[in-house]
Amino acid sequence: MKIGIYRIIKKSLLAGFLLSLAGMFFLSVSKYHGLLVGGICFGVGLFLILQCDARLFTGSILFIRDLWDKECSRKELAISWILIWLFNLCGSILMSGIALELGFDSSAVMEYKATTSNGVLFLKAILCNFMVCAATDIHKRLDKTTTDTFFNVLTVVPMFVVCGFEHSVANMFYIPVAWGIGTLATREAFRILIVTTFGNVLGGIMYSFSTYEND
Repeated sequence: MKIGIYRIIKKSLLAGFLLSLAGMFFLSVSKYHGLLVGGICFGVGLFLILQCDARLFTGSILFIRDLWDKECSRKELAISWILIWLFNLCGSILMSGIALELGFDSSAVMEYKATTSNGVLFLKAILCNFMVCAATDIHKRLDKTTTDTFFNVLTVVPMFVVCGFEHSVANMFYIPVAWGIGTLATREAFRILIVTTFGNVLGGIMYSFSTYEND
């Protein structure tokens, strides 16, 4: 886990860029071909992130194993998580500005979330990151060939997209686009992002604990 702050920032921005591009792909495809095809297209984002070794906040929750193995301190882990979250957000906001200029609209995606209770959002976020961490963890255990990574992602991402589970970094892109258009209130934007972030953290910790081996 121990990498320099500059590298964390650079790789976290990259993850925000890549997942936002996947968000644009999803918005372009899902309205014509449905959630399953859209989910496959969105999976391209996670595939690129894994191939580029970018830092995605959701997958970084697996770093908690380093704390359990005494390979990092609580402070180092917290700083890493905060930096990754912040610069995923920065990258996503930058890309959302471009998306708005290009005419993308995430209002349909955010409409349901804005009327969903905190409890439901939280549960969906837990389930989402349990699956994302599984895909990330499996990637680390594979030979990491392009084909292995692609099919690993292809089995997981469409599942959580079709089920409507909540990915906080995806929301970092969808929220500013809907807010910029004027279809999402500021209060709702913050509520959705905060609740799904904490749900993703718990889901990632649950997966990490359930598969942790301290031999």
